[in-house]
Amino acid sequence: MSVFDQIFIRQEYSCLQELTEPSLVLDLGANVGFSAAYFLSVFPRARVVAVEPDAGNVAICRANLSPYGDRVLLLHGAAWSRPATLRLLKGTFGDGREWSYQVDELIEEERTSVGVQGWDVGSLGWVNPCLSAGGNLVAIGVGAVAPERGTRSRGSVSCD
Repeated sequence: MSVFDQIFIRQEYSCLQELTEPSLVLDLGANVGFSAAYFLSVFPRARVVAVEPDAGNVAICRANLSPYGDRVLLLHGAAWSRPATLRLLKGTFGDGREWSYQVDELIEEERTSVGVQGWDVGSLGWVNPCLSAGGNLVAIGVGAVAPERGTRSRGSVSCD
């Protein structure tokens, strides 16, 4: 099953349509932007911060989200427990399919590897101004975040 099918055919996020208009949606693991496009369409006054670690996906995501203009902030990197340089581990998490990425901090011995920027949620653009203004926030994570080496958590949406 593709990400497109999950979002637009199977309507896995439809339970969130009943939310009071969110001011901001964090898409942590944006892939090619399907989730962000869905939320931008369902909530026409919301803004989205889309974070994606894979450079190829970022390029496609940028094109897919361009119709939404300044309502989108696209960041090449990943959510993390603190600002750090991260390494991208492809196909090492979950079902091992093309969207199956995991990030981990680069250690000193790996500093010659190309890394991606890791941001803590508070340092992502628009988060603090949104919350300071009394706005509401929706955070979705279709990827994995490992706050400390060797631990994993997986974000999901449950509509039960």
